[in-house]
Amino acid sequence: MTLQNHQIKRNKFIVVLFSFILLGLLSACSPEAAPVIEKQGKPVRVQQAEEQERAVTLSYTGIVEIDEVTRLGFKNSGKINKLYVEEDQFIRRNQLIAELDTREIDFAIRDAEAQIQAAQAQYDKAVRGAAAEEINQARLRLQQAIDAYEYTKDQQERISALYDAGAVPRQELDAINLELDIRENEVKQAEEFVAQVERGADVEDLQYLQTQLERAQVDYEHKLQMRTDAELRATIDGYILDVLFKEGEVIGAGQPLVVVRNQQKVITVGVPQRDLDSISVGMQASVTINQQASTWEVSSISTIPDNTTRLYPVTLQKIKGQESASASVSPQDSASANNDRLLLGALATVTFTIENSTGVWVPIHVIMADDTDFIYVVNQQRAQRRDVIIEEFTASEARINGIDAGERIIIEGMRRLTDGDEILVLN
Repeated sequence: MTLQNHQIKRNKFIVVLFSFILLGLLSACSPEAAPVIEKQGKPVRVQQAEEQERAVTLSYTGIVEIDEVTRLGFKNSGKINKLYVEEDQFIRRNQLIAELDTREIDFAIRDAEAQIQAAQAQYDKAVRGAAAEEINQARLRLQQAIDAYEYTKDQQERISALYDAGAVPRQELDAINLELDIRENEVKQAEEFVAQVERGADVEDLQYLQTQLERAQVDYEHKLQMRTDAELRATIDGYILDVLFKEGEVIGAGQPLVVVRNQQKVITVGVPQRDLDSISVGMQASVTINQQASTWEVSSISTIPDNTTRLYPVTLQKIKGQESASASVSPQDSASANNDRLLLGALATVTFTIENSTGVWVPIHVIMADDTDFIYVVNQQRAQRRDVIIEEFTASEARINGIDAGERIIIEGMRRLTDGDEILVLN
């Protein structure tokens, strides 16, 4: 038993010894222990605030519209004899559009010509005086009137005596007395006519005849103008938008026959009242349509706001020379090219440069907000909250008040921060 126990103890010793040897070998092969890491701040990236001078702009969305729409019609009423245009047709200034039936006007013109000739003849006759034959005829008519008067007077005396004797009725005496008065008036008229013929026309007569001649000439010119007005001609270069009557229909004076738009296009934007004082007629603006930029200028500013939007319409027209066109291109082809590039109803971004301003600009994503807008700045390796006021902004940056130039602002990692957090600046 003693020998057996001794053997058991020996085996246990060998096992324990082997275990220590194995543990030592494993310890020798294991890596070194990692050093203890000291606690660090929250990682952030920063950017130094700089004061910059930039242009202050006002930007609006505008619409491409027609510059001018004109309605054309005849000055006088009549039946439309011929139409020379149709819808969507390009026309040039002074081009014939339509004409009225002029048959009645032509008759009136010929009648007016005859009236001028008659008035001219009477005036010329009065100026040169009566001929000897006309004077003799006037004297002959006077003598005939005197003879008729004397004959009637003899008859009146005879019938008056018979009436006194009761031989004739009162009616016969009244009839001869009336005839005697008529003969007496005829003598007076004949005497006046002879006197007028012998002395010629006086100043008043000449003035009257001259007035009659001038009236005839005015009437003739008026009818000629009516003939001219029977032709309707274009007042501008442009396109026919609508034709409101057909050939053979009767149109009233002043009624529109066609609607015409000119080639010029404008852009209209709505401007709020607060910005209106910053914009003036003649001011230039950058206009972007379909990513194509060009320079336009303000042509008019309405003082009456739109009933729906309450914005004030501001109209811009393109500055001459912005569009290059070949000298060989006709006005119609040039107009068509313009229409291809600038479609009616297209949206445009209109930007006015008002002035230059100096301030601190920061990336807009660094600005956070709760009750107020704020950003984080670096203050002795800690994040410090700083309330700011946004004075203006673009799509990517904002000009703020509340940060001084030279301060370091946190531009990455600020979403995980609170005021006073310790930070680790990575850049």
